[in-house]
Amino acid sequence: MKVRVKFIGFPDMKRLLGGKEIDIQFEGITFADLLKHLKQLYGEPFHKALLNDRGLVDNSVQVVRNELVQVAREDLSFPLREGDTITFLFMMAGG
Repeated sequence: MKVRVKFIGFPDMKRLLGGKEIDIQFEGITFADLLKHLKQLYGEPFHKALLNDRGLVDNSVQVVRNELVQVAREDLSFPLREGDTITFLFMMAGG
């Protein structure tokens, strides 16, 4: 499956990738499959930037599919479709 992945608010990922977004070809159909592939490709920098100690998407990260659908961080079985855009947004706290 081929999807586009965007990283907004992650300077380390931008440096690693050479930009804010990439197209990824991977085996599988779920959000978990995509995370597994990204961890294999980018290793510790990806894990440190986006995941918690349990390997799940950190609470400081919001995940959005196709600019419209908020993906629950804990729903690793969330199905993806060919051509989807998955955006990881770093959520800043403050006021």
